[in-house]
Amino acid sequence: MYCASAASADRAPVPHGIGRDSGFGTDRDFGFGTDRDSAFGTDRDFGFGTDRDSAFGTGRRFDHRTGRNTAPAVGLATPPSRPYRLHSAYRPTARTAHPRRRTVNRRRTLTALAATSTVLLACTQARAAHGGPGPGPGPEGDRRPLAGLRVLLSNDDSMQMARPNASDGKGLYEVRRALCAAGADVVVMAPWANQSGAGTSATSAGSLTLQRRDTLPAGYTGDCSGAPGGGAVYGVCKGAAPCGPSTPSATPADTVRLATRGGLAAKAGWKDGPDLVVTGSNYGPNAASVVNESGTVGAALAAIDEGVPAVALNSSYDPAVTDSLEVADHTYRDTAEFGAGFIAGLRQRDLLTTEYVVNVNYPHHAPGQRPRGTAWTSVGTRKLVELRYTAHGDTFTIGGRLCAPDSPDCRSESKRRPDFALLQRGYVTVTPVGPDRTHTGWETRPLERFVRGGGR
Repeated sequence: MYCASAASADRAPVPHGIGRDSGFGTDRDFGFGTDRDSAFGTDRDFGFGTDRDSAFGTGRRFDHRTGRNTAPAVGLATPPSRPYRLHSAYRPTARTAHPRRRTVNRRRTLTALAATSTVLLACTQARAAHGGPGPGPGPEGDRRPLAGLRVLLSNDDSMQMARPNASDGKGLYEVRRALCAAGADVVVMAPWANQSGAGTSATSAGSLTLQRRDTLPAGYTGDCSGAPGGGAVYGVCKGAAPCGPSTPSATPADTVRLATRGGLAAKAGWKDGPDLVVTGSNYGPNAASVVNESGTVGAALAAIDEGVPAVALNSSYDPAVTDSLEVADHTYRDTAEFGAGFIAGLRQRDLLTTEYVVNVNYPHHAPGQRPRGTAWTSVGTRKLVELRYTAHGDTFTIGGRLCAPDSPDCRSESKRRPDFALLQRGYVTVTPVGPDRTHTGWETRPLERFVRGGGR
């Protein structure tokens, strides 16, 4: 495992394993609302501290001199010796293996992904504790963890960053900065205007225009000056004319599909596309019911549909601000730095995949504090946002508010490891989000019998 910014030989190694204050394996108080029966630390399938396949607690140590573990973790792939591109033909084993073996391989991959998120949080915390600077541009033979990786960066908040609270793109520029610092070659192709809530919607006819942004927001101008592509930033709008203040914006999914199907080849010279798509960091978390509507997650799903691995990053709101929804500047930066290191870990362990999107939600915490740990979660069922429509003749004004946990109009949580509940408790949540929307639970069996019986 490589800690993106921890390369100094005089720093203490980061041990693998979970401390008792991380909350895993020791915290039996977990409950959503009044339900205290879901208690993490008793579920042996959770994989932290109890799952023998997770390879944690085996005494492996991180060597800052080499940027690697002293020995490969059990069940995890040997780090690649050179950068690679992941295409559909890259996964022959998953296509040809026996069904039971495929299930085992998938479980090991997901376990390794969960393990990676925990190690990366430890790396981030160690770097912060030692106050080490991030790596600078390197010469040929660059050993930074994302060197040689071509990344398409998009979001659903837009690339404008023009609002007073910077909610329309600050997270994107923070991620761009962190990825370039880790050695990636980053090109931004993002919606021209805010597209929050656009989900996976796409434009099927007409024209799209790519317009390069020449003057970047203050504080972000030189972040990618050493990258081959210079960190170019493009906004994508609808129509054949130049993008203007009132031009309709392309959707997040549009930006990814356009980029991978010709945009990057035309503007960046990437004839075979990007190695990875990163979306975010989003203004606010994308968890529970919000995942279904998220343009940040929708753009990432479009990427894996186009055969490119994808990671979605999201930054949580500051709960101390009660009259609006705000993300603190340090939360955006912490999300980006964690995300860059996390992606480096995925790359090193061959965990970049097109089977699912890796959705990461980073919690809010006070400056100088750190998350409680990382949590391997599932998308929760709780409804988080309640929309209201107020009639004015034939016109309806749209309003909304966050759902109260006990609201009869909002669906309650039904899962044991929901993302939003753990995010509220201060954990970084990592959730695999797949494109397959087929429900396979026992609840469908009566319907299945009815259909197989002829539907009458």
